Amino acid sequence: MINSQHLKLTKMNNNKHIWEGWTVQDFIDDLNVIFEYQTFKNEAEVKEWCMSSQPHYKKNIPEVTAYFIERYNDKPCGARYLLGE
Repeated sequence: MINSQHLKLTKMNNNKHIWEGWTVQDFIDDLNVIFEYQTFKNEAEVKEWCMSSQPHYKKNIPEVTAYFIERYNDKPCGARYLLGE
């Protein structure tokens, strides 16, 4: 069964222009490099991390946030246990 969050991400326009030539995919690619080394307690922390870690543009980009929240939710249960969830 496909969850609604995954369905939304498959319809996401990764080529959408965000800021001075940067697209949604550019921001995702830039943050993907360091995502695995982060620890989060909840989705709100993921959102805050996305905004503060994005290069040049510190506002919420819903598509970028949704992508990393889905990745956060896909982490193995053991990883979440270590994060105190």
